[in-house]
Amino acid sequence: MNENWDQLLLEYLPRIEACRDALSYDLTLAEWYTHIQDGHGFINGPVLDAYLGVAPSPLVVRLIEKKPIVTAFRQDSLAKALGIELGDELLTVDGESVSLRLARYHRYQSASTPDAGDNYATRLFLSGPANTSITVRFKGRTQPVKTVRLPRDPAFYRGGIYNERGHLPVLRVLPGNIGYADLDRLAPEQVDSLFERFKDTKAIIFDMRGYPNGVYNALSARLTKRTPIDGASFWRYSPRMPVWDGASTGSSTITKSYFKGQLPPPVGPTYGGRVVMLIDERTQSQAEYTGLFLEAATPTIFIGSPSAGANGDVTYYRIPGDLTLAFSGNNVSHGDGRQLQRLGIKPTIVVKPTIAGIRAGRDEVLERAMRYLNQAAPRSPVGKDKASGRQRVSSLD
Repeated sequence: MNENWDQLLLEYLPRIEACRDALSYDLTLAEWYTHIQDGHGFINGPVLDAYLGVAPSPLVVRLIEKKPIVTAFRQDSLAKALGIELGDELLTVDGESVSLRLARYHRYQSASTPDAGDNYATRLFLSGPANTSITVRFKGRTQPVKTVRLPRDPAFYRGGIYNERGHLPVLRVLPGNIGYADLDRLAPEQVDSLFERFKDTKAIIFDMRGYPNGVYNALSARLTKRTPIDGASFWRYSPRMPVWDGASTGSSTITKSYFKGQLPPPVGPTYGGRVVMLIDERTQSQAEYTGLFLEAATPTIFIGSPSAGANGDVTYYRIPGDLTLAFSGNNVSHGDGRQLQRLGIKPTIVVKPTIAGIRAGRDEVLERAMRYLNQAAPRSPVGKDKASGRQRVSSLD
């Protein structure tokens, strides 16, 4: 944290005491809780959830070039019937400017990084009570300004919160003999077929711009022959295991527990091609953990923008007012100890989508990864760096 929590107590406790209804109490607590600066800093309760919205619209919106842009549809047929197109820019929601509305949702959402906070806000700012609707003004690519009435329905969540790639195969071979796997949708039982299908490709692109399905062990086991390997470093406070200083003062210090997340033993043939992972602010928690395991198993090039910087098992607890709060109960770092929390995984090659690219139906992050792989020299024989003991490949890695 960048702030002093004791000072925040002095600031917010009088504001909590002054609350006169459930909503003001919930909103003040939610605003206070954002100061933990943790993307796992969830706060939920019936009154607060109703205010922030339980039913989404049929649109997926992201901040692209700092503008709220439609990047996907949760219900494609409905969006097209309303005349909404990919790349449309939102201007107002129920007469409120989008900038003010997003700022309001930011105010009550804890985030580890500013970009992750933008992601949370754009996922929520069109939400509301179930079976209601909102009026949204758009600036379109074919119409200067259009006004649309959007329904809100919890069923829209089943259309996919993250994935703009749902209409494409989970596994495919791209030009240049490059394998591609969408880890947002890849099931554990598909991992063996993935490596069988891509065994002769020169590279695999793992698209982790979303949330995975517990495949980090299965993937990493096919990417290295080495063992043991530390994929991640953990520590957490152990308040039930204090260290006493003896009879002098009778005081105690809360200890920290340290442990390692190790890759599983190698399984089957080891994939020998290059490995790239696509990341952005939607890459959070288990998605980041997957990246840590891949980089520990084999030299991995990360392409896109920084991940969310919120990893570690989530701890939940309840407070008065029928509210449940959460936070990252473990600190998770890279296997070599580098910080992840509030930094995220840093891309080797930084690239972000553009409004023009979205309107043209392009995936500019994936295109950049393909260009890198098609221009890169063939992967050199694997060795070990004498100084670090880490696996070494060509200088391009």
